[in-house]
Amino acid sequence: MSTLKANAFQDTNGNVLNLSRVWGCLNTLSSNSILNDQGLSSFTDNTTGDYTLNFSFTTSTSSYAFSGSGRQVTNHPIQTVAVSINASPSTTTLRITHGRTGGAGSVGQQSDADNISVCIHY
Repeated sequence: MSTLKANAFQDTNGNVLNLSRVWGCLNTLSSNSILNDQGLSSFTDNTTGDYTLNFSFTTSTSSYAFSGSGRQVTNHPIQTVAVSINASPSTTTLRITHGRTGGAGSVGQQSDADNISVCIHY
């Protein structure tokens, strides 16, 4: 088996391809554990549905793109993962929230889940 090491990837036109430098799959429901990751050293469970991701290195910028998803919870089919309004992204941490959206006759609320996936691109 071979190992490929590189500081940057480019397409055939020389455009830099930005890869996910930090990603993780979290269980915040029963074990508060990282199920799988790259570049994620730990996370802090601030309160129900509110977590701070701790990177294993310092990113070059705090202006990165974030994406996330969460597993469906009974009677609440739409789950969201978002950057928290309680803290700005930094080069070493990102605070996120997970919750249910409000539907007809329902108010959205933060919740824990057995599978929350996150990805940071820069």
